[in-house]
Amino acid sequence: MTEGGLRDQNRALWDHPRLLLAHVLVEVAGPRVAHALLPDDAVDGDFESLVGEFDMRAGCPGRLLRVPPSGSGFWANAMTGRDMHRVADPRPALRRIAVPVLVLRGSCDYVAPEVAREYADVLPNAVFREIDGSGHDIAHDRPGSYRELVTAFLRGQITH
Repeated sequence: MTEGGLRDQNRALWDHPRLLLAHVLVEVAGPRVAHALLPDDAVDGDFESLVGEFDMRAGCPGRLLRVPPSGSGFWANAMTGRDMHRVADPRPALRRIAVPVLVLRGSCDYVAPEVAREYADVLPNAVFREIDGSGHDIAHDRPGSYRELVTAFLRGQITH
């Protein structure tokens, strides 16, 4: 994450102690116990509220963008984050993917630029484009630019 993104998300997380408790329970008691004590209906509303507080342009301080939550499930997000540290490194398999891939990144994304750049470097037929002034949710933040790039890519008009 960018420094601004990390600061923003840490600030928002402290306003949601039930989510902090859920993460601690996962580590201490395991996911089954944590989910039994804090089922979906007990944490999904808090998670949506948390996501709605994130600054999607935290990579460019002073250009706040909040996106309305859209049904994100806490447990799906938490287990994806937990599992990503337990699965085999996907990069060797990704290096063998032959299809063209469009990698987009907003210049103000809260995720560090190296993350998108690594996708573009690992995928052999990737085309990388950065959307100036956009945050993490490019389709919401810059819908016209997003639509134009994706359409041009699908039509074969954008190549390396």
